[in-house]
Amino acid sequence: MLRLKNILTLLSEINDASKAVMKRSLEVVNKIPTYTEDVLYTYPELNRADVVDKMTMISSEWTETAESVNKELPDLFIEGDDTIGINFDRSPFFSEIWNGDTYGKSDIEGLMMLKKELFTNLQQINHKLLYAPFRK
Repeated sequence: MLRLKNILTLLSEINDASKAVMKRSLEVVNKIPTYTEDVLYTYPELNRADVVDKMTMISSEWTETAESVNKELPDLFIEGDDTIGINFDRSPFFSEIWNGDTYGKSDIEGLMMLKKELFTNLQQINHKLLYAPFRK
């Protein structure tokens, strides 16, 4: 029972972290038009569409893992009469983590690595990274 409690606590932390990543990323993404203008002011020779595409690509890298968590976490568990199970058929993202395919660690250790990745992503979300490819 302690193991189940640890898994549920960890999944709750993963859920919170993924939501924080999405929220912070959205705050930055919503300002891409302003950041694009800044870049074009400094480098008028650049193409507006190319700048927007590059910034969008960078910001989507921040949220890729969080989006997978948000998509699959609600369907992760199945309930039986007296049991709770993990439904890997409807959660291939979590299946890969649980089986060690994603981080080389399986089970709870894999989930801990996912949590660590989300917190790392959260720390990296910064509008200054959107400018980096355009600095000369």
